[in-house]
Amino acid sequence: MRIFCLMCFLLSWQSLATPVANIAAKTTAAKTVLFLTLEYPPYASEQLPGRGAALELLQLMLAGSGFKPVVQFVPWSRVLREAAAGRVDGALLLWPEEFKRYPLLSTSPLFLSRLGFYVRQTELATRDVRLAALANQRVCTVRGYGYPPALSAAGVLLDEAMSDEANLRRMMLGRCDLVALERAVGEHLLQQSEFAALRRQISWAEPAFVELPLTFGVTAGRADSAALLLALEQGLARLRQQQQYQQLLQRYGLDQP
Repeated sequence: MRIFCLMCFLLSWQSLATPVANIAAKTTAAKTVLFLTLEYPPYASEQLPGRGAALELLQLMLAGSGFKPVVQFVPWSRVLREAAAGRVDGALLLWPEEFKRYPLLSTSPLFLSRLGFYVRQTELATRDVRLAALANQRVCTVRGYGYPPALSAAGVLLDEAMSDEANLRRMMLGRCDLVALERAVGEHLLQQSEFAALRRQISWAEPAFVELPLTFGVTAGRADSAALLLALEQGLARLRQQQQYQQLLQRYGLDQP
């Protein structure tokens, strides 16, 4: 009886397994696409859960699309070099000006980069941060960053350092009058534990002096470029309709373009 039941089980398993195997064989595996980015919190960071807002959004946009995104963190100069050579499928995040210089196709705007100034809290009520009012003011900037030409054209005195974190501390030590910084990046930095003592002493000052959309770039001329860009746009439309896009921006405290 045991032998008979075992034979029945094996025959039943074989009849069930064969169709499953056939279905699996017919299923097309998702195509891996490689994107490059840099350490750019809160948008992209290997230190953040989900690796930042941009990487979370990329995964959500391509979910169920037939593309599987893989993201590598490299210096920004390499991001642009690899994209220009066509050796990667895409890059994130980019400003509009970069699409004029590199063979990349832009998605719809995903985030809003608001570049302005952080000031000492004690000066927030009286400090005029319009560019026209900043001649001869000492502004902390980061060496190697590509600030809009309007900043230097305003007659400010640019004082370079190695990082945004260093600049916030330098301002509180009186080394400069303002810190030029993206609002999203500044707010993220001030929430870190190492800035707990300075958190209430530094504030973002309205208005921003430039607002630019941030997008993903798809490398032009590759076999799947058009299909990948279409998948990203369709994914974004779905996330907007389902309110997932808006919820992600709210969770990270980011501005919608």
